[in-house]
Amino acid sequence: MIEFLDTETLYKPGKKYEDFYRYASEKNIKYKNLFVLMVTIGFRNNVKEKVTDQAGIEFRGSYFSEKDKLVLYTILLNDKSLDLEVNDLFDKDRFADYRMLLIEYAAGGLEYTIERYLPIGILENPEKKYLPYDLPEELLKAVYQELNVTPF
Repeated sequence: MIEFLDTETLYKPGKKYEDFYRYASEKNIKYKNLFVLMVTIGFRNNVKEKVTDQAGIEFRGSYFSEKDKLVLYTILLNDKSLDLEVNDLFDKDRFADYRMLLIEYAAGGLEYTIERYLPIGILENPEKKYLPYDLPEELLKAVYQELNVTPF
């Protein structure tokens, strides 16, 4: 397997979303699972968000399951801005670029999801603004709605 996602490289989401990740973790949604889901939504909708300040939370690339890795490698290979071939994924000099692209897709995917599917104001105070909602259920609804969006 390609070692890029097998490394001990740290993934830190954007600082803007740190409280959301923490709240999701309290609701038994692992950081890496939320990350992969948001990368996928960001990529599917061609939404990236520049991340300059990284959060104080983190997880390692070695936490990704084989299915997670397949999803993330597929996204990297299909991203037009990288213009990659499979052998390029072994280029250690580009690992930081790949990681940052995934982080930007995750930020874009979370922003997209929040804007379209979650309560207004969720980022300002997630633990209080979200009380009447079940976060795992709301995320599942968002994914279901995304899957049923006509791509044209």
